[in-house]
Amino acid sequence: MPTTVQPQPNQKAFELKIEPGSEGVFRLIAVPPITLDLKLASFQGSGRTYKIKMVGTHQNLPEGTTCRVIVKANAFGKPRPSDVSSVPMQLEGNRCSIELEVDAIESGFFGTGTVDLSVIPDFPFATEWPVGGAVARFDNPLEFSPLNPTDGKSLEVLLGQEIELKPKVSSRFKDTVLKLSVFKTGQSDSTYTVFEWDADDHDDSKSWRAGCAESDGRFLLTYLDVNQKLYTYTLRLEIIDEKDGKKEKYLVWEKAKAISFPKPELEGFDISQMGNVVGDVVAKVKNLAPGFSLPLELSLWVHQPLAPDAPVHVMNPVTRPTEAEASKSNWFLELFNSDLTLRDESQKLFALLRIPKTLTGSETYVPVSAVLDYDEKNFFPFDDDELWLEPPTPGKGKKVSKTQKSPKELATAIASMELKLRPSRTPHFGEVTAGVQGNQLRLAFKLVGDIQYWKDAAPSFSIYDELGEKELVKLKVKPSANNPRIHEALVPLADKQLLGQKVSIRGKLTKPEAKLWGDTVAPPEMAPFPYECVPKLSDVRMNVVKLTEETSYIQAKCRAQHIPNGKGDGTAIAFRAYEIMTGLDEPILLTAVRFWYDIPKNKSKGGLSDPQGQFSARIKSTDAVQRLLGKGKFRLDAYVLDNKGKALNVEVEKASLFIGDEPRNVAGTLLFGKLVSPEFRMKVKAICADLEISADDLMVCMAHETDYTFSASKRAYNNKNAVGLIQFTPVAVKDLNRNEEDPERKKKPLTLDELAGMSELTQLDWVQKYFRLRINAFGPLKTLEDLYASILCPSAVHQPDTFKCFFAGSAEYARNASLDKGPDGQPKGYISKADMSAPVLMKRIKGKEERE
Repeated sequence: MPTTVQPQPNQKAFELKIEPGSEGVFRLIAVPPITLDLKLASFQGSGRTYKIKMVGTHQNLPEGTTCRVIVKANAFGKPRPSDVSSVPMQLEGNRCSIELEVDAIESGFFGTGTVDLSVIPDFPFATEWPVGGAVARFDNPLEFSPLNPTDGKSLEVLLGQEIELKPKVSSRFKDTVLKLSVFKTGQSDSTYTVFEWDADDHDDSKSWRAGCAESDGRFLLTYLDVNQKLYTYTLRLEIIDEKDGKKEKYLVWEKAKAISFPKPELEGFDISQMGNVVGDVVAKVKNLAPGFSLPLELSLWVHQPLAPDAPVHVMNPVTRPTEAEASKSNWFLELFNSDLTLRDESQKLFALLRIPKTLTGSETYVPVSAVLDYDEKNFFPFDDDELWLEPPTPGKGKKVSKTQKSPKELATAIASMELKLRPSRTPHFGEVTAGVQGNQLRLAFKLVGDIQYWKDAAPSFSIYDELGEKELVKLKVKPSANNPRIHEALVPLADKQLLGQKVSIRGKLTKPEAKLWGDTVAPPEMAPFPYECVPKLSDVRMNVVKLTEETSYIQAKCRAQHIPNGKGDGTAIAFRAYEIMTGLDEPILLTAVRFWYDIPKNKSKGGLSDPQGQFSARIKSTDAVQRLLGKGKFRLDAYVLDNKGKALNVEVEKASLFIGDEPRNVAGTLLFGKLVSPEFRMKVKAICADLEISADDLMVCMAHETDYTFSASKRAYNNKNAVGLIQFTPVAVKDLNRNEEDPERKKKPLTLDELAGMSELTQLDWVQKYFRLRINAFGPLKTLEDLYASILCPSAVHQPDTFKCFFAGSAEYARNASLDKGPDGQPKGYISKADMSAPVLMKRIKGKEERE
């Protein structure tokens, strides 16, 4: 008898096609159509748990059926689906009920909202059935004043305005961490700053100054985009929940363009003047938060006719650039000359503005247009030394990042258009800079004034001996591609006439009779520029940049002189951080401090300097920053990483910076302390402080592994391929070599025999490196069981005592078979984490007897 099966709701009919000539057996199973009509009976929350009950009727569902419940939370204007699988269905005749519990965080019950429920029975061809009845509502506040993620409006502020962020958090989330991330709109992959509230400070407020970070008590600008009128930031709120030692992150809400501020705008300069006596200078900037002062680098310049009644004007500075605060009156000139007077009425003053490096945190000046908006009709952009006009704005759709800009663009300044015409500087030799380009010394000479004058005067440059008596090298100079007022020369760093010598670099005019626009001018003279052709590192310094109260990073910098810097043939330079301890002759390497180098070297952890000899890196780990800024005394070293510490076959001494005041005292007793020297005890305590592990636990592990000898050459009786304080194995040595950063050590890898030949104090350095690798891989080693597991069976770290480490038949089991003892004293056929830990735990008792 033909049977027609009606498709269920939302289910497509099934069609079977058989091609002619096909053979086979088809078995059709008739599945009765099901129906499900459910309504919400109860929705109750207790703590983080919500109990949900649904009741209704069904057709054709068999006993024992389970289902999947779809839970869709609706809050902050966005649905958030989750589901619970294998939920039992209680069936009595054609009546059914479903009861389940869900977690408020996992289900996304954040803020105030409703929940849509639907059910999918675990039954062939079953579809999703919505649950009707009463509306399920939740009210779990999780918001931040003054931000509202649902109103669609941007919080409009001004640059530097302090924004107080205060959370309102439901008690259901009391044991969680709140994370609020701020990033520029459209750049969600690059977080600008982060605020976190731990479980015990949910009621605290945190502050942020819009568009700013803090560095050593001063503010840094962080927006720095060219030709953008409005800056917007997107905020993302997440809740971090920890279960079973693992942290899970859940998105609460994200709001695009949550905060906005307009670019500050330069309105003008005020220069007060009474006759020929100059008063104060004020820069006026609008769109700054009240009470927030924007430091600007200002200087005063004078321009006047080259000669009486001459149509051409020349200009020169009358003060050096000095920082002054915008939007606030400053008796600016008192810093230089309180009674500055002009010689005659033909001299006209104007103010010159530049963005100071202290405001941007950059090693180069940034264009004024990256920080301030201004009316091009009222201001005249140019470089204060070279008078280069700022390049035209790129065409539509084209953006030029700061790092791609040429040097002339990175040093633009602004003067008032009251100049009326474009004057020139009185010709003179400007700054001389010595840097490195690949494996050549790069000398740059700035020529200030009219380009045609310098072409006519034909300057030449040479390198002389220190006294300036003997010419060593006549330089071949040529104008820079970026700026014809910069003349450059390249000399091999390894030139035998120069390497290791102190020299004097001099310049002169080949044609001193050259004229400026037909008028005779005094030929400029260049002061000798001293330089030492010796590879060296110097001037190590550290800068702390504070983004929020909890978020900071450290910038480390160093000057590299006469050291090759090309990625192909450059000398790698690296930073290391050490802690100095009372009673220890040598400081302890802080293995947890990682440096991110601004210019990394290929296939190496060490960095390279830029063409100006600037070598820099950042420490971004919050824990590492807090460690270096906390109690204790530390040393920051910059050193040559490769070629056995040499550059150009010259040994380069490290350069150091000491941080902090009083070194920590690591004296004190240890388990088994009587069996080792005082220096050994102190070093163990020091490296354990770096690793954040128990020094007593490490002593117990080493006592167990060396049979109480604490000998670097100790070999196990059952494994001659294990040696030392923690019985290093070939696998452990291979792991250490694979993660080694020192290129010289990579050329000569560590071996078991080398470990066996070390002193115990030296081998402790490798013990420290070994555990740092394990901590990086598995996380903190807070218990003796986990510390020992990281030696014998790393896969057992953070596992329960029942975890099975070795099974009968394996080499590891054979070497440790004596540990396999079941409840009846007979072998179980495997060694558990508890079996492995038992003898070590027993040694802790003996260790107390040997404490010193």
